[in-house]
Amino acid sequence: MGVISKTASLSCLVLVTCLAGDIEEVSKPAVLVRGVAPEALSRYDCVGETGSAPSTACLFACSSSEESDATIPMAAVNDNSCDCVDGSDEPGTAACAGRRNALFYCSNDGAVPKYVYTSRVLDGICDCCDGSDEMPLGDNGLPPCSNTCPEDAIERQKLLERLQKGLDKHTATRQAGKLARLDWEIEVKELKEALPGLEQAHEKAKEEDIPANVAKRFDAFTAVITDMQATIKQQQDEINTLRREMERRCAGTTDSSKDISADTEVTTDGSVAEASEPSTSEPVVAEAEVEQKVVSEYAKWMDNSAQMLKEDEKNDEAVEQAKPDGEKISEADEGVLEPAGSVKEASDAAEKNKQRTAELEAMLEALPDDRMAFYSLLNKCLEKKDGEYVYKICFFESAKQDNVNLGTWHGWLGRLRGEFKGGTKCWNGPDRKMTVKFKCGVEEEIVDVSEPSSCEYVAVVHSPGACGKKTAAEVEKGMVGIKPRMPKDEL
Repeated sequence: MGVISKTASLSCLVLVTCLAGDIEEVSKPAVLVRGVAPEALSRYDCVGETGSAPSTACLFACSSSEESDATIPMAAVNDNSCDCVDGSDEPGTAACAGRRNALFYCSNDGAVPKYVYTSRVLDGICDCCDGSDEMPLGDNGLPPCSNTCPEDAIERQKLLERLQKGLDKHTATRQAGKLARLDWEIEVKELKEALPGLEQAHEKAKEEDIPANVAKRFDAFTAVITDMQATIKQQQDEINTLRREMERRCAGTTDSSKDISADTEVTTDGSVAEASEPSTSEPVVAEAEVEQKVVSEYAKWMDNSAQMLKEDEKNDEAVEQAKPDGEKISEADEGVLEPAGSVKEASDAAEKNKQRTAELEAMLEALPDDRMAFYSLLNKCLEKKDGEYVYKICFFESAKQDNVNLGTWHGWLGRLRGEFKGGTKCWNGPDRKMTVKFKCGVEEEIVDVSEPSSCEYVAVVHSPGACGKKTAAEVEKGMVGIKPRMPKDEL
């Protein structure tokens, strides 16, 4: 068996078989490449170790579909010159910044690995907690950035604990919501089944029942009217008697005038000569006596009128007393009577049924089965003071900025987005509206409100309802094998 050379022992880091001085390499390990994730190293396995030149026979295949046949020498990888359209040949430099796949991998040992845009490599700002993005290419010394990954790991652990609490609340709230939804559906069914009977009872009550207060008032007013009719008849008789007396007196005066004319004669010179006194023995009623009798009858009538006025006042008092329990009827309500108790109760029962049905159907529409994790937000209002304004969101009803209406609940835009629309119209602009973005959180709160465009508001709300499968996977993996964060995850 031959002796293994020092050079071969340095290059072979895997199991090898050495026979008769010959070295047979079973496999070649992947070498760490700056800016490349461990799972992608197999594409770069022809690159030599740090400080050594790769074999000229090794080629790198660009990953873009537009250049599926394009290959470059391995020596061109990370040479600070962009050769591939997708930028995959420069994962450790900023040469291909802006290209589709030009991303730098931060291993961030002990914390969460992530990708950053290659435009951030060697820009003087530490983006990776291990500082690898600012380590000069080919420098074997310490990076210029301090390693903050242990501190990040602690914060990460705290975050995972909060996410776990949010996830637990999510599960409990969803379960409670599903039970509530089942109760709502059962109640709606029962209400709809009961409504026809309630409506029939209302119609029957209207047809058959005479309101009790109507009957009581009718009896009272009938008695008053009867008394008033008797009084009116008496007064009418007195008026007729007085009229006849006046006519008789007037007729007597006229007859006396005729008698005077008959007893006078006209002379030839036009003068009137008195006739001689009548020979009749009947007494002549003096004019003063006639007038006195007429005045006496008038005075008598006036005295009787005063008595009639007093009786009218008594009748008015009787009408007031006839109103049950001293109830007063306003001019607006005159002639309008309340329905009897049975009719009103039947009407109220039918109306209450309809209102409750509409309320339950609105809740069922706002919280479909796949949104029941947000059940705890139902009929709940959240507030946040942001600058000079106070924002108030009432789920699932309305949103306001102080007293300005930002819209009423319109529906869901996706699993974690909702929308309020139809708010107060902006001056010379559209109606106000608000989009709500839900994010996983233990407590329900508004964490941010912005107005990215005129009269269109965006609110970020933390809620256990947003802690779904993604959160569960993140908590389950913890620190081990977690998927690296992409740049867009930080936006």
